[in-house]
Amino acid sequence: MNTNLLIQLDWLTINYDLPLAVADFGKEFQGKGYDFKQESYTTRHFKTIVRAFKGSEELFVILANPFSKVIPPNLIQVKISNKLFYWGSWIEELRKLKQVLGLRYRSISRIDICVDWLGYDVLPFVKEYRSGAVRMKSPKKTSEFYTIEKGELKYEGIKFGSPISAYTFKIYNKTKEILEESFKYYIIEWWEWNWCQEIKDDVFRFEFSITEVPKIVFSSGELINDENIAEFAYQKELLQMYLEKIRFYYYTGKIRQDREQQYNLLPPASLMPAKHVKFASTAVNTRTAKVICNVLIQKLLTDNLTTAEAFNIYKTIFSMVREYHLSEWFLKLHQEDDKAINEKYVLQCMATGMIWANDLFGESFRIISEELKYELQKREESK
Repeated sequence: MNTNLLIQLDWLTINYDLPLAVADFGKEFQGKGYDFKQESYTTRHFKTIVRAFKGSEELFVILANPFSKVIPPNLIQVKISNKLFYWGSWIEELRKLKQVLGLRYRSISRIDICVDWLGYDVLPFVKEYRSGAVRMKSPKKTSEFYTIEKGELKYEGIKFGSPISAYTFKIYNKTKEILEESFKYYIIEWWEWNWCQEIKDDVFRFEFSITEVPKIVFSSGELINDENIAEFAYQKELLQMYLEKIRFYYYTGKIRQDREQQYNLLPPASLMPAKHVKFASTAVNTRTAKVICNVLIQKLLTDNLTTAEAFNIYKTIFSMVREYHLSEWFLKLHQEDDKAINEKYVLQCMATGMIWANDLFGESFRIISEELKYELQKREESK
């Protein structure tokens, strides 16, 4: 188990003052280093939504022109793209944007800070917490994430707090979330870059989502701001502040002694200042695509999946093989392990429009039998 824990920001929305009223960002700031694209819709609180691009990459989402008269008319919100926290330097890009727009810092609206742990298993903690053996200093509303395998619960995470809380805390299987929900494959590349190894085990994330941010004061006496939170020392102190808020302890039935028997949620390990992946493009590279396909294939071979779950995994594998030109590699993998592909699911993929799923791998990949081809042809003719 790797006990070098990675600390990172995963969400940051900042309030700024924009000196002048701006009706069209694209016209006002044309040629300033960003391509501003304004959306045709609004949010509940702001009339204007603008996306700031560099090339094809979205770096920021800007909300401007508030509906409410309670909100200062020149206040705008800047949300940093999630990719920027893992690829490149978000603080450098933010400084450039502030200079281009002439922004003045006001406050932070929301910040998510997290710790990633390779090889962690949330089950022992959930069991102790549910049984009452481990308790929380200030109990909060709890939600659990789990799947059912062979009639048994498999815990994937647990969350403390509600949507209206000043902060929430959750532990969850980030690998599973990436592969099945968010598809943020660049985070897997970031893990490999920092841990210097291929990621084969699940990575669990410990994450605080904080909305009452303006009240935070660091030990130096500084209020939290958009500059100091980019530094590792301040991130580590912020994390420690909130770990203190959710302190857990072993319950023995002796009230006076309970709180002295602290349950350490995170091990006494080193928190690593994360390195950003230093590539020119934020696209997933071939090596990462192979890692993701391998993980998905192992899931097919070892997990008891429903037909729908297996079908979705096959679709993802085929899409990645096609997009990252992995047909030769995938063919070799299939030849080494004939269980890697099930003809039934290839047919299902083709029937939903992925006709290239058969010829994708070249003439030597004869996965579709004559019987299956005939079945597919009948489906096409019946449309």
